Amino acid sequence: MERGRAVLVAEAKVNLRKSPEPAPKTAAPIGPESTDTELVFACRAGNGTAWRLLVHRYEKLVLAVARRHRLGREEASDVFEAVFAELWDSLGRLEQPQSVRSWLATVARRHSLAQSLYQRRWVELAELDESREQDGELAGDALLLQLEREETMRVAMARLSPRCRRVIEWLFFTDPPPDYQEIGRRLGLTPNSIGFIRGRCLRKLKEYMAEDGQS
Repeated sequence: MERGRAVLVAEAKVNLRKSPEPAPKTAAPIGPESTDTELVFACRAGNGTAWRLLVHRYEKLVLAVARRHRLGREEASDVFEAVFAELWDSLGRLEQPQSVRSWLATVARRHSLAQSLYQRRWVELAELDESREQDGELAGDALLLQLEREETMRVAMARLSPRCRRVIEWLFFTDPPPDYQEIGRRLGLTPNSIGFIRGRCLRKLKEYMAEDGQS
């Protein structure tokens, strides 16, 4: 299934840490009829069942947003994984748990746009190459080198930590890119720290690209 790897990654995270904030007392145990608020609070307490229910409840929404951006199966799966990874990281900072549906839709649109822009760069590169080859301006070896560099970046991006990957996507693959204040708000950090994080993530990306380029 297209969501298989993403679901495994998302569900595995539920046992990595637990929030000290207790879930609200409810008359019934967590189940399919639980509200979004109840599920979010239960997830914060480390309830794996609540996390699986939340993922199942909104997986179709996230994939639908990705498909509206004309993403393929693989790219939609990447969006699915990124969105729910970000949800898990943001559970403790959600100010309105009852609005998790709209939060997911917004984040899905952002990640889908980043994927779409990334794909567009590949298409534009291919079109540019076709035009230049017709004019005799770009040899086949030069085209291959450009494509290899693009693939190296894609592989290096996948090796970054989730936070670094999101920062790079927001700053370089989102149109228009958010400012440091908005990025700080999304990450729960001060805007002054974003420049440092940006530099560290770019250095790590260059390091991975250099390693992949030599392999």
